[in-house]
Amino acid sequence: MPLNIDFQQVLLHLFNFVILGGGLYFLLYKPVRSFMEQREKAIRDQLDEAESAKEEARQMKAAYEEQLSQLDSELLKRKNDLDQELEKQRKEVEAEGKAAAAEYLKRAKEDAEKERGVMMEEARKEIRTLAAEAAEKLVRDSVSGVYDEFLEQVGQDGDERHE
Repeated sequence: MPLNIDFQQVLLHLFNFVILGGGLYFLLYKPVRSFMEQREKAIRDQLDEAESAKEEARQMKAAYEEQLSQLDSELLKRKNDLDQELEKQRKEVEAEGKAAAAEYLKRAKEDAEKERGVMMEEARKEIRTLAAEAAEKLVRDSVSGVYDEFLEQVGQDGDERHE
């Protein structure tokens, strides 16, 4: 042995190293590798699930957007229908209001005409009464004046007779 190398010792060390490597491989590397593969598989499965959930969410979003657009168009149609119905009802109410106003105006004119007739009749009665009173006063004044003249003449004639 030239450099004091014992090949038997080297072989024993190599053998020990192989046993240690093999033992560590079976005790540590294999379980860690198995754990890592399971972990990688679980992560891949989770990513696949997430991707499928994401795709499902996209499809649901598209379906909801389509439903929303259909709902918007339906709401717009219903709004237009309701606006037309409201306009129709407004016109009907307006027509009824105009008819009622015309009827009210007609009745008011009739009532005013009746009131005018009553007032005219009362005025005629009052004019007749005033005319009768004026005529009576005129006749009284004229009769009174004539009567006074008669009395004066009778009084003068009577004075002339007494003299």
